[in-house]
Amino acid sequence: MDFINTIVCFIFPMISFCQENAVGESIKYTNCGPDTLKNVDMSPCPVQPCTFHKGTNATVTIDFTTDKQVFGITTKVYGIVAGIPIPYQLPKSNGCKGCNLNCPLITGSHRYINVFPVLQSYPEIRIAVKWELVDENNEQLLCFVFPMQIEA
Repeated sequence: MDFINTIVCFIFPMISFCQENAVGESIKYTNCGPDTLKNVDMSPCPVQPCTFHKGTNATVTIDFTTDKQVFGITTKVYGIVAGIPIPYQLPKSNGCKGCNLNCPLITGSHRYINVFPVLQSYPEIRIAVKWELVDENNEQLLCFVFPMQIEA
């Protein structure tokens, strides 16, 4: 069934089913937080560094676990330029709304999905991206860093 979902989403990427059941390519990343990450998929990202084109959308799908009840989740994303993390405000930074999570989260496995735009105004650049989910107390639920580039 996952193969069929992948084909349908590839051919018809605007179908809302594809955003809710996003299937991407597993990426290599560096874990910078607790040992809760199980898998990170990025789409489109057939090879790394992930190359995102201006005027398109990208999708991140994160499989992770939590060992506690979580009442709120905030997504924090940074572009690391010359070693300095520059915050990037996602349109959907509330992980409990529109990211496939139903808060409060219970102990166990979860899948977070976020579709975000690659704006025309972004510079063409190759950088490392730091992606974090934090709980209602600003405690890190997960963190990873991966390479990406933006092209026209």
